[in-house]
Amino acid sequence: MPDEPQIWQHSRLVDEAEVKKSGCFTSLPVRISLYDNVADNTAKDGNRVWHWFVGDELDTATSETSSPAGNLCSFLYPECAPARVEAMAHINELLLIQKGILDDGGCKDEDSTAARDSKSPSGATKATKVEQRLFIYFLRAVQIDHGAGTDILETYKCSWRPDAEGQCPSSIDDFNNLFLTRRSKAGFNLHHFLLAFSQGFKLSALDWATMNDLLYLFEIIMLHTGDLYAWGKEKESADDSALNFIPFYMRTEKLTEDQAMEKVRRTILDYEKRFIATREQLYKRDSLPFHLRRWAEVCGAAIAGYHYWCANCPRFNQSDDKLDASENHSAVVETPSSKEAESVKGETVITYLNARPSTDSEPATDPETPPRNADLLDDSALQGPVNYIQSLSSKKTLTKLMEAFNTWLRVPNEQLSILSQVVEDLHNASLILDDIQDGSELRRGNAATHLIYGAPQSINSATYMITRVSRLLHTSQNASLLPIYLEELEKLFIGQSWDLHWKFHKKCPSENEYFEMVDKKTGALFLMLLRLMQASSPISTAFDISHFCQLMGRWYQVRDDYMNLQSADYSHLKGFCEDLDEGKFSYPVIRCCNTNDTARDIILGAFQTHRGTSEQLARATKLQILRLIDSTGALDHTWKMIRDLHREIDTEIGSLEKKLCGNQMLRAMIKTLGKVPAPDVS
Repeated sequence: MPDEPQIWQHSRLVDEAEVKKSGCFTSLPVRISLYDNVADNTAKDGNRVWHWFVGDELDTATSETSSPAGNLCSFLYPECAPARVEAMAHINELLLIQKGILDDGGCKDEDSTAARDSKSPSGATKATKVEQRLFIYFLRAVQIDHGAGTDILETYKCSWRPDAEGQCPSSIDDFNNLFLTRRSKAGFNLHHFLLAFSQGFKLSALDWATMNDLLYLFEIIMLHTGDLYAWGKEKESADDSALNFIPFYMRTEKLTEDQAMEKVRRTILDYEKRFIATREQLYKRDSLPFHLRRWAEVCGAAIAGYHYWCANCPRFNQSDDKLDASENHSAVVETPSSKEAESVKGETVITYLNARPSTDSEPATDPETPPRNADLLDDSALQGPVNYIQSLSSKKTLTKLMEAFNTWLRVPNEQLSILSQVVEDLHNASLILDDIQDGSELRRGNAATHLIYGAPQSINSATYMITRVSRLLHTSQNASLLPIYLEELEKLFIGQSWDLHWKFHKKCPSENEYFEMVDKKTGALFLMLLRLMQASSPISTAFDISHFCQLMGRWYQVRDDYMNLQSADYSHLKGFCEDLDEGKFSYPVIRCCNTNDTARDIILGAFQTHRGTSEQLARATKLQILRLIDSTGALDHTWKMIRDLHREIDTEIGSLEKKLCGNQMLRAMIKTLGKVPAPDVS
C-alpha cells in the first residue's frame, strides 16, 4: 500500500456519517481539500467577475461549483498544492459556465428561450468570452508550471470538444459507442492534465500506458455518477439530446425508469470494486513511481468526492425527488459485462469516411436503362480525398489564429464561418499538393492522401478545393474578399515555385532568398487570413498587420524546419528527418551549406545521389547530415533565431494591444507554439 502520510498532505477525510446522510452511496472514502474556503471564495469571485464581464448585471453570491458540502474543485483535486488552488478554482468554475452555455446551444427545441438565446449574437459572444477568460487562467497555469500548464493549454485547444456533435442518442444501441461518445464530450484528458498540474507533475506517454486500465474504470464511474444525479434535471428539460446512460438502458434493455436508475447505481458500485482491485494490482508492480501511486489514490478520492458533491450541489438537487430508489424492485439488472466493457479499453477512435447513404425512399433504377441526367455519377470521387484529409487530426493553427484575432476584429459569426471554410479548404489543398510534390508518405501520422487515392485524383480534388474557395468568396456579399484571396494566392504559388525550383535543381539559396520565399509562401497565408478578416470586420481596422504576418510566417516556417530535424513527435507524424528525404533546403540546411563549403559538398552530394528515387535516405546518411548541421553551429543558430522571432512576435502583439486591447487568446497560442527543445543530436 502507498505511504498514506506522504500521499495525503493537503486534504482530510469527510466523516462517513455525513456522507451517508446526504444519500451518497459510494464505497470509497471521501476527501476534501484543506483549502476549500479558498477554492469556494475564488470560484464565487470568478462567477461575479464573469457576470460583470458579459454585462448581464446579475449580482450572484454563489458559483457553479459551490455546494453545501464544499466546492467541486476541492473534491476533484483534493491534493491540489495551495499555490495552485486559485488557478484551479477559476478554471473549474469557467468550465462549468462554458458547459452551461454549450448545453443551451445544443437544445433542439427551436421554440425555447434557451434555443433562441444561444443562436443570438449575445449567445455567441458569451461562448467567445468564456474562452477568453479561460485562456487567462490557462496562461496563469503555464506561468506557475510551464510543462504541466502547457499540457493543459494544448489539451483544451486540440482535443477537448465539449460542443462536438455526435450520433443521435436514440441511434446509439451499444455501450461502447455511448461511452466513447460521452468520453470525448466530457473532457477526461483535460481533467487528467489538470490533476497532474494540481499536484505538480507532468504526464509522460509511459504514465498514460501504465494508468490506462485504472483511468478507464474511473471514467465509467464518473459518467454514471453524473448521469444518475443529472437525470431529474435532464428529464424535466425534455432535452432529447442528452446522452444519459439511464434512457440508454431503458431503451436497449427494455427497463423501466426505476430499473434503469437501479442499474446505474449497481454499475457505479460494481466498477468501484473493479477500480479498487485494479489499483491494488497496480501497486504490486515493481518500481511504480510515487507520483503514479499518488495519482491512483487521488483518482479514488475524486470518484467519491464527485459523488458526494453531486448528492449535495444545487445544480442537481433543486427539484429532484426521483433519486431515492425503490427498495422493492424485483427485476434483475446487470452491469455491463466484462467482455462488453473490456472491448472498448484502449480503443482509438478514428474518424472514418462515411459513404454517401442510400435510402429506401430513392426510386429504383432499371439497370438496362441509362439515367436521363447522369444520375449514376455524383461527387463522391471528387470528395473522397477532401474528406480523407479533413478526417486527419490537425493542430488547426490558422483557425486558432483567426479566433484569437477576432478578439480585436469582431467579425460576425456568419462571416467568420465562411472564412473558416476558406482557411480549411486552402490549407488542406496545400497539404495534399505539398505531399505529392515532396513525395511524402505520412501526413499527421497517417498515410498521405495521394497514397490512398493516387496522385492524379488527389491533385484534382485539391484544385477543386481552391476553386471552391473562389466560388464561396465570389457569392459572398463582400466584393473585396475575392481580390484579396486571389492576390495572396498568387504570392503563395510564387513562393512554392521557388521552393520546388531549388529542390529540383539542387541549388542552395541564400538566407535572404529563403526568407523572401517564406514571406510569399507561409507569410502570405497568414496575411491572406487576416486581410480577409479585416475586410469582413464591422469595426475600424486601420491598424497594420503586415509586419506581424511576416514575423509569424518566418517563425512558423523556421520552427517547422527545425522541429522536422529535432522533434520526436514530428518523426512519428512525418518520419525521421523527412525534409532530408525530400532534399529540401530547409533553414538549418541552408545555414549549414552557406557557412561551410565542405559540409555543403557533402549535403548536396547526398541530395544529388538520392535524386529521382522514391526511397528514403539511409538513416546513417541522415545522421551524418544532422551532425554536420550541428557541428557548423547551424542547428544552434536556428534555435536561437526561433527564440528571437518569438520575442519579436511577443513585442509586436504588445504594440497591437496598446492600440486595441489585451488579447490573452493570441498570447496563449503563441506561448504554446513557443515550446521548442534545445538542439540535441545525440
